[in-house]
Amino acid sequence: MFRKIEKHVLTVEGMTCGHCEQRVVRSVTQVAGVEKVTASHQNHAVEIVFKKGELPDLDAIRQTITELGFRVQ
Repeated sequence: MFRKIEKHVLTVEGMTCGHCEQRVVRSVTQVAGVEKVTASHQNHAVEIVFKKGELPDLDAIRQTITELGFRVQ
């Protein structure tokens, strides 16, 4: 069976707690094309899930995270 979703993982520095994760998830979810977001301060990772073939604007996602005060690697 073919997958109907894809994911992209960004390395994000500066998240230190669950509240930071929630801020990132809440903000990145608002970017057009994003289906689901998970964030882990322990793994320094933000996973973005989107429909296959509909890659969201990664620059907009990076900018959104940066505006929250975190660093995207």
